[in-house]
Amino acid sequence: MQRKYVTEYSYSYMNSLTVMVTAHQLMQGGTMTLQQEANLSKCHIYFIAVRPLPYFKQGSIKHRENKLSGILCYKIDGEEYEVPFADFPWMLDKDVVRIEHKYPFREVVSYKANEEQDTYVPASLLASLYEPEGIEGITIYRSISWAGEQNSGRSSNPS
Repeated sequence: MQRKYVTEYSYSYMNSLTVMVTAHQLMQGGTMTLQQEANLSKCHIYFIAVRPLPYFKQGSIKHRENKLSGILCYKIDGEEYEVPFADFPWMLDKDVVRIEHKYPFREVVSYKANEEQDTYVPASLLASLYEPEGIEGITIYRSISWAGEQNSGRSSNPS
């Protein structure tokens, strides 16, 4: 089967921290706090992988009692697959007045009364947690920072 991948993600790991950043998040101009940057710089194993692009089904998202539920979707060879999810913990700030998931439905965003974006949940996170059949990633690159050389970028061959 020949797959056409439309998303990539980077996965960084160390004993006390795991970080996943999708290409979508990088292209949206996301930012990190200084603490997040410091923690990420301590990671010593990096992966770049590809997988089908997850998204939320339009109109399926519900948030009740600090739990998110809905339907996660992805396509393989043009066929759409749906994965219902429920009870994903998402505690919203008391100032949040609404949540939205707008086209292309890759994230659910909470907003405060002044229209300021508060927090969000990306579909890629739920795809990683629920791991629906067929959506698992294929590693195309991995790198290890050698002892004494933080973030060296030295690569190991993925094959």
